[in-house]
Amino acid sequence: MSDSVGEERAATHSATEQDKHLAAMQDLTEAMAASGDTFEERVEPVLATGRKHLNFSSGYIGAASDGVQTVLANSGSVPGIAAGVERPLSDTYCKHTLRGSEIHVIHAASESMSDDQAYDESAPESYVGTVIRANGAVYGTLCFMNNDEPIAKLSDWQHTLLEHLAQWIESEVERELAVDTRDQSQRLLEATFDSPETFIGILEPDGTLVKANELSLEFIDAKPTDVLGETAWEAAWGN
Repeated sequence: MSDSVGEERAATHSATEQDKHLAAMQDLTEAMAASGDTFEERVEPVLATGRKHLNFSSGYIGAASDGVQTVLANSGSVPGIAAGVERPLSDTYCKHTLRGSEIHVIHAASESMSDDQAYDESAPESYVGTVIRANGAVYGTLCFMNNDEPIAKLSDWQHTLLEHLAQWIESEVERELAVDTRDQSQRLLEATFDSPETFIGILEPDGTLVKANELSLEFIDAKPTDVLGETAWEAAWGN
């Protein structure tokens, strides 16, 4: 009889965990589909979903470089954590996450972290973090924290959820880096094009002029409307 009751309880627990996992993945799918013009607007719903289903009061994404952590986006409220804030990596729990390749969990910081530089009375009591990679290299961390409450062991489905969160955020980070690179290339192109020392023009494959820099126009005393649409050899430079 006792074996039967135990099996029934185990089956009920398993079904409950499956329901929680399903609900979390449904919420995550909706959050990932949310639109936003900026990186923060796109990732905030995903961070909020993580907070809800991992049972944390706050979450954030931090980039790590040269011993400094920069907060890129956050959800919830933790003192000193907001987008754009920079602080020494040594003053964060994330330094431990970056030292390993697995999910790093701090169940009760007041019991296990009292000698750590990152811990003081205002530090979060519990934490879970995982490494974020971009283009194959370590970029930073995805972290969730509770200000005052310790946490129990994460379930298997919560580990899976955190992995999905990290994978999606990695793709968004890479997307943002690609935009930054494109913008930098565009600024470099514009700076080169406006050089006061070089004649520069942009042509269609058939030789039609679509753009000419200021120096080249000044050289033939022309306005853009005088030459654009002509072939380069028909314009005054070819005469």
